[in-house]
Amino acid sequence: METIKNYTIPTTKNIIIQLTASSISLFSLYQASHQESWLVKFIFALIFTLSNNTLFSLLHESVHRCYSKNVYINEVAGNLAAFFFPPAIVTGNRSEEHTSE
Repeated sequence: METIKNYTIPTTKNIIIQLTASSISLFSLYQASHQESWLVKFIFALIFTLSNNTLFSLLHESVHRCYSKNVYINEVAGNLAAFFFPPAIVTGNRSEEHTSE
């Protein structure tokens, strides 16, 4: 597999996107669990789903060490994103099998 070393990773943008998506996910999950109307619950659940898709993408980037060139930032960001996907904390973020393709 060819490695490209002259690329720019938007670490600051990734951090901002992750913080925003995390906030939206937590807010929408809270709102969905505290609403009476099923329509409103559905809308917040849909928002949660879309923001969590973003978090999963960032988790995937951190697993491949593409979230940041800084290894520590990759680890911390990956673990924080994995918080929204409990099995990923144990398996996905630590898996070397997926990165050795």
